[in-house]
Amino acid sequence: MSIKRRKKNKIGVYLFIFIIAFGIGIPVGLFMGSSETADVSITMIYSSEKRAWIESIVTGFVNWYSENNGGETISVNFRPMGSRSMCISTITGEINPILLSPASSIWLHFLNNRWFDIFREDIINLSDNTENAKLIYSPFVIGTWDDFNESVSGIFTFDDLNNIATQAFDLHWSHTDPQLSNSGFMAVAMQVASYFKKNTSEIVLDDLLNESLRIWMRELESEAEFYGKSTGFLAQRAMDQFLHVFMVYENLIININNGIAVSDPKAIAIYPEDGTLLADHPFTILKGDWTLKEYNAAKQFLKYIEKNSTIAESFQYGFRPYNPNILTNSTYNATFNSFFNSDYGLVREISVPIYDPYIEKTVFDYLPDLWLTCKA
Repeated sequence: MSIKRRKKNKIGVYLFIFIIAFGIGIPVGLFMGSSETADVSITMIYSSEKRAWIESIVTGFVNWYSENNGGETISVNFRPMGSRSMCISTITGEINPILLSPASSIWLHFLNNRWFDIFREDIINLSDNTENAKLIYSPFVIGTWDDFNESVSGIFTFDDLNNIATQAFDLHWSHTDPQLSNSGFMAVAMQVASYFKKNTSEIVLDDLLNESLRIWMRELESEAEFYGKSTGFLAQRAMDQFLHVFMVYENLIININNGIAVSDPKAIAIYPEDGTLLADHPFTILKGDWTLKEYNAAKQFLKYIEKNSTIAESFQYGFRPYNPNILTNSTYNATFNSFFNSDYGLVREISVPIYDPYIEKTVFDYLPDLWLTCKA
């Protein structure tokens, strides 16, 4: 394939544009209704790769809330942000949402543990099903273009990427910053698991100190063009075919294909043969000084997104249902099948191993440090 930007000395210009776009996306987000005139207002911070789905259901929720609450009005302020960033910003008080939805449940545990260390109490009641919801998920994939994949005789594992990176070929690839984003964290964890042929839950601290691993990772990471703050915004950069390879969630492959010309090479998802991690996109209500009306409004938002019709709305944006029973409905199944196929660069059934999302606490803390020693 033809990469539109070949010179790495222009990275600064594109990175500047990327950061500006990201910075605008965070404070602006999606507002609906006036918080000054509405009867109640709620704020949610969510991982950016869900943006298209979240924005598609907001109007329905606002109307549904009014219909089910005697005509009361609600204003919503929903903003995308990287998973690690939202947790850290919550701890520092930079943001104060009532609802939080990172890309993976591991960040809810991260937030709860760090919050407890500082304030000696939990900020999330993870045992209360009325305050938590898991509805959709997306496997983490190696994204690339069909013509590029064919030109390198197929990418199947991180070893294949490493082989490409160490050849004379000038590989352009990227993943997000693991210090800020769940997908960057997953990319590093999966590289380590792939190198040692382990499950991610089996990684130990000594593995991260292994010099052979670090040499192997430096060979690949040295080809990275930049490290984005959020996966959704990284996918936006992939749309101009500036990258050969991009580490993203499966759902973003659909978004990319929907955002490029039909005549362009097609984006495809590579499900690493060694295994992949799943982003389970939890929604949770944080503890705080909320009014009863705000708390009830947040719970009603969870109730609304738990509706099968709302979950089915996510299929067109590349999300899989956490509860597969929804696909017994012929209409929802047909919708699902219309997107999870080779036309959109995906497969319907995931055949590769699924890694255990549990990562030992010390390993969890030091994985970003491993990346810092190996990054471009």
